[in-house]
Order: sequence, then C-alpha cells, then structure tokens
Amino acid sequence: MARARWANKYRTGSETYALTTDAADDSPAARVQSYADVLDEYQVHPEPKSLAPDGKPAGWHGIGLLARRPVAATRLVHVNKEANELEEKQAGVVHPQEAVNEHAARDAWANIVVPTLIQVPRATLRRRLSGSRISQLRAGTLAPGPKAQTTLTKLAGDFARNKLREEGLTPPVTATDCCAAYLVVLSEPQRSRS
Repeated sequence: MARARWANKYRTGSETYALTTDAADDSPAARVQSYADVLDEYQVHPEPKSLAPDGKPAGWHGIGLLARRPVAATRLVHVNKEANELEEKQAGVVHPQEAVNEHAARDAWANIVVPTLIQVPRATLRRRLSGSRISQLRAGTLAPGPKAQTTLTKLAGDFARNKLREEGLTPPVTATDCCAAYLVVLSEPQRSRS
C-alpha cells in the first residue's frame, strides 16, 4: 500500500498521489477506505430493501428475520445503452445528454390516477364532477383539461393516502405515488377491503 499511487484518469498530465487509509493524514495523499472502515460502516448501514419484523423499514438497530420490502413502480423509464458512460458524465468528460436518453413509457393519468379515482366513492366524486362526468371516468373516456386533471389527481392522492394510513402504511409524498402504492395494496389478496 505504501508504494501504491493514484492518478485521476480524467485529468491530463502525469500527476500521481500516494494512497493512505489514515483519516488524520494531512499530506496531499488520496484517502482510500481500509477493510476496517468498510466493516465499521457495514455494521450500522441501513437495509432499505427489507422490512423489520414490526413491518417498518429495517435499520441498523433491527433484530430478527427481515422480510422483503414491497416495491411498486410508479413509472417506467427506458434508458439507452449509452448509460454505460455515467462515470464519464459524472467526471464532466461527456455531456449528460450524450450519456443517458430517457423515454417515458407510462401515462400516469390513465394507468395510475384513473384506476384510483374509480375506487373513490361516488358521493366524494360528486363534489368535483357531475354525474355524466363520473360515468365517463368509470368508462375510461373522461379527458379533463390540465387544471381539472391536477385537481382530480390531488383528490385521488388524498383518497389513496387515507386508505394507506388505514392499512397502517406510511404513504409516499406525491399524489401519483400514493395512488400507485394504493393500487398495489388493493391488489394484495390477503388484505381485507371494505
């Protein structure tokens, strides 16, 4: 380790640096993690993919058998193969638009919000929509303008948020994500519904 040198491959020139694992080292050396550093971090790292036995997200203090945390996709994004240049993008060598091209593949209104709105009681919908518009919504033919779509998305999100809380779950932040999470919970056969 004492003889190892580090060079920044994104900088021109042949400047290299000594490597050190000593956090208190003030010399112009590149600091790398030691095995002890990695083990110390591992001991208290969170486990975001798992749930603790009490059903809450697992943390470093959790005890017992962990369960897989359910994940619901709220949107799909197709990424071109140029994503393999992410390291170069982060270093500023490649322009971000050259490295990743995203293509939206899902209409959140039609696939997430409308199915949630269909679950909202008719009496609640009547506060925002006429009877014929509710029928259009339930038939999948309602095409509201942007302002009405925003209002109805908020209504669906509030409904979904309340239903998730009734299930003892912590709802996501955005209205669309609440709707997506609610639809996943709604599809789970083991949960009883009213």
